[in-house]
Amino acid sequence: MKARIKVQPTGLYNGDAWPEPGQVVDLPDHVAEGMIAAGIVEQVVEVKPESKSRTEKRPAARKGVETRKSDDASA
Repeated sequence: MKARIKVQPTGLYNGDAWPEPGQVVDLPDHVAEGMIAAGIVEQVVEVKPESKSRTEKRPAARKGVETRKSDDASA
Protein backbone atom coordinates (compact mmCIF):
# COMPACT_ATOMS: atom_id res chain seq x y z
CA MET A 1 0.00 0.00 0.00
CA LYS A 2 1.34 3.44 -0.86
CA ALA A 3 1.46 5.74 2.15
CA ARG A 4 2.55 9.34 2.68
CA ILE A 5 4.68 9.98 5.75
CA LYS A 6 3.02 12.46 8.13
CA VAL A 7 5.36 12.13 11.13
CA GLN A 8 9.01 11.09 10.89
CA PRO A 9 9.23 7.50 12.24
CA THR A 10 12.23 6.59 14.38
CA GLY A 11 14.63 3.78 13.59
CA LEU A 12 15.22 2.10 10.26
CA TYR A 13 12.97 0.45 7.68
CA ASN A 14 14.58 -2.41 5.75
CA GLY A 15 17.98 -1.16 6.89
CA ASP A 16 17.50 2.39 5.59
CA ALA A 17 16.32 5.60 7.22
CA TRP A 18 12.62 6.36 6.85
CA PRO A 19 11.67 8.88 4.15
CA GLU A 20 11.06 12.48 5.19
CA PRO A 21 7.51 13.68 5.99
CA GLY A 22 5.55 14.32 2.80
CA GLN A 23 7.30 11.58 0.84
CA VAL A 24 5.49 8.44 -0.37
CA VAL A 25 6.62 4.94 0.53
CA ASP A 26 5.25 1.54 -0.50
CA LEU A 27 4.54 -0.53 2.63
CA PRO A 28 3.07 -3.98 3.21
CA ASP A 29 -0.65 -3.66 3.94
CA HIS A 30 -0.39 -4.86 7.54
CA VAL A 31 2.39 -2.36 8.32
CA ALA A 32 0.61 0.53 6.60
CA GLU A 33 -2.69 -0.20 8.37
CA GLY A 34 -1.03 -0.06 11.79
CA MET A 35 0.81 3.16 10.95
CA ILE A 36 -2.38 4.73 9.56
CA ALA A 37 -4.19 3.84 12.80
CA ALA A 38 -1.34 5.45 14.76
CA GLY A 39 -1.50 8.62 12.62
CA ILE A 40 2.07 8.28 11.35
CA VAL A 41 1.15 7.86 7.68
CA GLU A 42 -1.86 8.41 5.43
CA GLN A 43 -2.95 6.22 2.55
CA VAL A 44 -2.24 7.60 -0.90
CA VAL A 45 -5.22 7.19 -3.20
CA GLU A 46 -4.08 6.87 -6.77
CA VAL A 47 -6.24 8.57 -9.36
CA LYS A 48 -6.33 6.54 -12.53
CA PRO A 49 -6.55 8.36 -15.86
CA GLU A 50 -9.91 8.26 -17.59
CA SER A 51 -10.43 5.12 -19.57
CA LYS A 52 -10.58 5.33 -23.33
CA SER A 53 -14.14 4.01 -23.26
CA ARG A 54 -15.35 7.62 -23.00
CA THR A 55 -13.95 8.31 -26.46
CA GLU A 56 -16.55 9.35 -28.99
CA LYS A 57 -17.16 6.60 -31.51
CA ARG A 58 -18.50 7.30 -34.97
CA PRO A 59 -19.40 4.93 -37.75
CA ALA A 60 -16.82 4.57 -40.48
CA ALA A 61 -17.25 6.99 -43.37
CA ARG A 62 -18.49 5.55 -46.63
CA LYS A 63 -15.81 5.41 -49.28
CA GLY A 64 -15.92 8.36 -51.69
CA VAL A 65 -18.45 10.39 -49.63
CA GLU A 66 -17.41 13.64 -47.95
CA THR A 67 -18.93 13.74 -44.47
CA ARG A 68 -17.29 16.92 -43.19
CA LYS A 69 -19.19 20.17 -43.64
CA SER A 70 -17.33 22.82 -45.58
CA ASP A 71 -16.40 26.09 -43.85
CA ASP A 72 -16.89 27.88 -47.18
CA ALA A 73 -20.49 29.15 -47.57
CA SER A 74 -20.20 29.10 -51.38
CA ALA A 75 -19.59 25.36 -51.51
